[in-house]
Amino acid sequence: MRSDQERRLGETIRWAAETVPYYRALFRREGLDPAEIRGVDDLKRIPCLDKETLRRRSAEFLPDTI
Repeated sequence: MRSDQERRLGETIRWAAETVPYYRALFRREGLDPAEIRGVDDLKRIPCLDKETLRRRSAEFLPDTI
């Protein structure tokens, strides 16, 4: 079950980094490769999101596919 969770987590991270403007810029700015986020332990490499950023930049959280 854990391996399936980690696979799905990786897919979600890659999807966000490719289609959500905020995360695309975040990964680029932080020099992170989405493929390197392979499990829960790797999530600490992604900076935490605070409410104020979400409020100020809400449009950047809409995926390009919408």
